[in-house]
Amino acid sequence: MDIKLELCEIFDNISDHSTGTFATSGILHNAPNPGLFVHGLGTVGLPLTKGNAFELSKASHQAPFGQGSKTIVDTSIRNTLELDATAIELRNRAWHTYMQTILKTAANELGVSNDSIRMELYKLLLYEEGAFFDKHRE
Repeated sequence: MDIKLELCEIFDNISDHSTGTFATSGILHNAPNPGLFVHGLGTVGLPLTKGNAFELSKASHQAPFGQGSKTIVDTSIRNTLELDATAIELRNRAWHTYMQTILKTAANELGVSNDSIRMELYKLLLYEEGAFFDKHRE
């Protein structure tokens, strides 16, 4: 059988048995402050002040990006700063509860079980004025 036909059959079977949508989105109403804590800086208030943004930028490093099998830094493609998840904590328990509610809502709308998806803090990106990530494909 032709691979294109096989894929079409597979996708048809998925859509016949799926209760969810391909994607979901929404507006976050009444989101609590996450309680951002940065190791070496302490608690960082949100929204950021110019002073906090400056301190965060000093603690951050240039964000790389993936190009094929390589990870490179090229500020003509991606010019932003980042902190790894190991350098930050979100300490407000209300934030975690709120995010769990969002996770459950997203799972329900996507038609998957709550146990099959998870959230994890990956990085904190700091986009200063003029910073960018050029058109790219994930």
